[in-house]
Amino acid sequence: MTERNASESTELFEENIFITFELTDDVQDMFFVSPFEPIN
Repeated sequence: MTERNASESTELFEENIFITFELTDDVQDMFFVSPFEPIN
């Protein structure tokens, strides 16, 4: 039961890392693209 919970936590942790990387890409697009675009 402990091992199962540990592996479930690891899966959630990996999913969170994946989501974090996707969000980081979006944030990078915002920070690296918008300074060169005129702000309306």
